[in-house]
Amino acid sequence: ASAAPPPPAPPVGQSTPGAQTAPSGSQGPAGLPSGSLNDSDIKPLGMAQPVYPRMAQARGIQGRVKVLFTITTDGRIDDIQILESVPSGMFDRSVRQAMAKWRFEPRVSGGKIVARQATKMFFFKIEKRR
Repeated sequence: ASAAPPPPAPPVGQSTPGAQTAPSGSQGPAGLPSGSLNDSDIKPLGMAQPVYPRMAQARGIQGRVKVLFTITTDGRIDDIQILESVPSGMFDRSVRQAMAKWRFEPRVSGGKIVARQATKMFFFKIEKRR
């Protein structure tokens, strides 16, 4: 009898490297400032991590999801766009559900609270037991 597969590690959300994102202060697709979560002016207040989907876990499927999203003037997430999803669609729902709970400190520019765009890469990996 074969042993059950080891439980997966929780998905690890990592900011995308600056080389893959628009530099801070550049204009995103909607004309909003854009950047990645490693930008110093993006301050998370709460970032729930995605749940590893049971089907993917049971089958040992690993993957990644890259998202573009807007941080609104009240610090909530809006307009989540999946830029990359491997395998396609496998982890998208989990990422969207987690991001719906995210909150950020609003960004102030020129004395006004402004919306901005950002990107984030999520990695879903199953830890192997030794």
